Amino acid sequence: MDSIVMSCIKYLLFLFNLLFAISGIVILSVGIMIHEMYSNYSVFIGDKLFSLPLIFIVVGIFIFVVAFFGCCGAIKESNYMLITVST
Repeated sequence: MDSIVMSCIKYLLFLFNLLFAISGIVILSVGIMIHEMYSNYSVFIGDKLFSLPLIFIVVGIFIFVVAFFGCCGAIKESNYMLITVST
């Protein structure tokens, strides 16, 4: 009974971290697409618009890296990776 509950928690943790990793990739790709689409208009618009895609790119990379450590830590049951995710 106890091992079934722990196995369920392990796979739920993996599933939620996988969803966060996918959302990190989506945020990263949206930031890259916005940056590439409007890079030709930098003369007209200025630098204010180009800070938002860079923020999306940095946040997407951060979310993906943390979620990746969470996925690997959940599947491998690595305490060090799970501590990295939780801090």
